[in-house]
Amino acid sequence: MSAFLAIGLALWMTILRPAARTSTAPSRPPSTETAGELPPGHPPTTLPDEAKKFIAGLVEKANAAPNDVTTWKTLAQVQSRAAEMDPSYGVTAVESWKHVLGIAPDDEDAMRGLANLYYDSQQFAAAAEQYEHYLRIHPDDPSARTDLATTYLYQRQFDRAVATYKDVIMAHPDFVQAHFNLGLGYEAMGKHEEALAELEVARGLATDEQTRSQIERVAAELKNPTRARSGIGSSEPGALPQGAPGAMPPGAPGAMAGAMPPAGGATGQVMPPGATSNDAAAAAAIAKAPDFKRAVEGALRAHPIMGPKIAAIEWPTPTTARVKLNGFPIESMPEFARKLFRARLETILDDAKTKFGTTGETAIDLVDAGNGKTMEHVTH
Repeated sequence: MSAFLAIGLALWMTILRPAARTSTAPSRPPSTETAGELPPGHPPTTLPDEAKKFIAGLVEKANAAPNDVTTWKTLAQVQSRAAEMDPSYGVTAVESWKHVLGIAPDDEDAMRGLANLYYDSQQFAAAAEQYEHYLRIHPDDPSARTDLATTYLYQRQFDRAVATYKDVIMAHPDFVQAHFNLGLGYEAMGKHEEALAELEVARGLATDEQTRSQIERVAAELKNPTRARSGIGSSEPGALPQGAPGAMPPGAPGAMAGAMPPAGGATGQVMPPGATSNDAAAAAAIAKAPDFKRAVEGALRAHPIMGPKIAAIEWPTPTTARVKLNGFPIESMPEFARKLFRARLETILDDAKTKFGTTGETAIDLVDAGNGKTMEHVTH
């Protein structure tokens, strides 16, 4: 009966949100800037009171049976679905999945469910830990290993992400999603030609026209030198059409990446040994600089797109660069591209701090030279 009720709620929510999760990228709550601008007839975007009461009943039932794995899994699954419409349920879903693991440490559904929830909330280090646990039991699951690789990508562990995508491809040469994400991983590292080559492989493996068209569009974006070198583009790992080989079914949370982690989250993880700046010109500028300030300035001015748009660089503190820019399009970047660009700025700070032994917080503020507005604040 509990399984039937869980399925019923899932169907109910699908009816309320028929267009939800049409791609494999995890959903995010709608922006507050666009809230209230839904077109007439748009399906509800909040959880109905009846659904909330239903979930409350499941909570009561689970609390009355603390050692019943099935009951707690049902609750966790329903809360996970509810979180797609009301993010506040994500917190309780995490706790429910943790409860399942507390009484059944090797429960595969709980490991994957918890990983997906961490993924959707952009806690990529925590998600990676759960995917790794799951993969110790199911080492040949290409979807989970591809998700794991993407958690590495969003923590700026580029070499580790690429190596993991390659592991998937070695075992599953036709897994389109891994080829597609590997291409974007190469682009994040500044390996432009390798990125295009991998996207071409993915295009050749695609079995439907929609997938091929999407990959061709991404490749066309990367072939545009301005967009490719600046990191400006609309491509996200995992953003292939639903139904593409390797794509998760509709409603599967956390299948692929949706955004870089927020500042202070997984991005704050230490780069792995051997990780270097993904921009050779920036690395060269840092290598020849005599001090921290000139290292950062040189790396910023070496950027092929941002550099020419720098009007001035000021230093309100010894470790904070205020960069005034003319016509730099950071605010029009898609979320994924903007987060990758932030990661490159963080790498500049990291490389400069490492070379000169700078301690404490360092920062780069990108400022519109015309109106003085701060467009981005990056710290390390």
